[in-house]
Amino acid sequence: MAAAAALLNGFCSSTAPENVSPAKRRRPPRTRDRPTLPRSARLEKNPSLSRLLVSCADRGSMDRALSLFETLTSPDTFQYNVMIRGYTNAGRFEEAIEFYHLMRSACVRGDSFTFPFVIKSCGGALYETEGETIHCTVIKTGLDSDVFVANSLVAMYAKLGKIESAEGVFREMPERDLVSWNSMIGGYVSDEDWRRALDYFQEMQALGMRPDRFSIIAALSACSLDKLWKQGKEFMRTFSGAGSMGIR
Repeated sequence: MAAAAALLNGFCSSTAPENVSPAKRRRPPRTRDRPTLPRSARLEKNPSLSRLLVSCADRGSMDRALSLFETLTSPDTFQYNVMIRGYTNAGRFEEAIEFYHLMRSACVRGDSFTFPFVIKSCGGALYETEGETIHCTVIKTGLDSDVFVANSLVAMYAKLGKIESAEGVFREMPERDLVSWNSMIGGYVSDEDWRRALDYFQEMQALGMRPDRFSIIAALSACSLDKLWKQGKEFMRTFSGAGSMGIR
C-alpha cells in the first residue's frame, strides 16, 4: 500500500523523543498505602484474583487493579491489556501509555486488543508524535488491516486535527464498519469542512451502509453549520421514520 509505505519511510525511521519520560516507563504508576497480597495468592496461580483484576479495571478502580497487577511475576499480554484498557476507559490516558511502554520494555508483544486502547489514549492526551510512532509499530506488526485498530487510528488522527492522515488510513482499510464512517464524518465536522462531511455521509449510504443516530446528528450539524437548510430538511424527512428503516 502506497500510503503505508510512505508512512514507514517517514516517521517510522525517525528517533523523535516520545512524550512519556523514560523514568516513568520503568515501572507502573505508584499509589500510597497499597495493600499487599501473600506470595501464595499471586494472580497467575489464582484465577479468581485474575477475574478480580478484570472487575476492578472495568469498574474504573485502577488503584486497586494496580495493586493486584503488581503481585504478578510475569504479566502476560492479556493482563497488560486489562490495565491499558482500564486506564483508557477511566480517562487516565498518560498512565495507559506508560503501561504500554512498560509492556514493551518487558518484551511482551501487543496485539489487536492492545492497540485500539493505547491509540485512543494518544488521541485523548493529544500525543501526536507518540500516536504516529505507535502507528508505525502497528504497520510493522501487520495489524493495520484490523478494523478495530484502524478505526482507532482514524479517530485518533481526527481528534488531533490531522484529517488528511485520518482519511489516508480510512481509504486503505480493507474493511470498514459504521464506526469507520462515523469517525470520518465527525472528523470533518470538527475540522469545519461541512461539505466533505456530507460527502462521506452520502457515500456511506450509496455503499449500502445504514446510518445510525450519530451519523445523522453529525450530518445535520454539518447542514446547520453550512446553512444548508434545504438539505437538512430533506434529511429530516428521510429519517423521520428511522425506526421503520432499521436505523440504529
